[in-house]
Amino acid sequence: MGIAVPVILETLKGVGAAVKGLQELLTSQKTAIGQGRKVVSELKNNMSYLDLVADGARSLDDILPKLSTASYRELRDAGYDFNTIKKARIKDYAGLKKTDLAGWAKQDTAALIESIYDKIEDLLIKYPHAKKSNKYRWSVRVNNIRKRIMLLTKHLAS
Repeated sequence: MGIAVPVILETLKGVGAAVKGLQELLTSQKTAIGQGRKVVSELKNNMSYLDLVADGARSLDDILPKLSTASYRELRDAGYDFNTIKKARIKDYAGLKKTDLAGWAKQDTAALIESIYDKIEDLLIKYPHAKKSNKYRWSVRVNNIRKRIMLLTKHLAS
């Protein structure tokens, strides 16, 4: 399953590159400090699983039980401000213009993280009940989550 990636994210296009980028962020002193580290780590793991689906190495049936939103929910319920992971707004990268990610320019980190997790939770809820439905394009949904995680990785690294 191919993925159309905006030019700005080309450096993260290779399978595992976003995972590697998130791993570097986890070991960096500059970003993902404190409680936010849990969410970045959880996203790294989720991205690894979603990459397996995108590559065709595993089916969504296989990886769905491995996707996690526990750290996000725990912090969200405790009132954690996800903007503390990176206080700056997402840059208006030239390569995002005229893509499905263009609307994320100038949004805050918390909004992007919330959107990623909303999409993961939507997948966790709907897929088991409608996996055979033609109404849902599961591969597109998986790739949309992956692209948002790639954008978050680019944002956190910049």
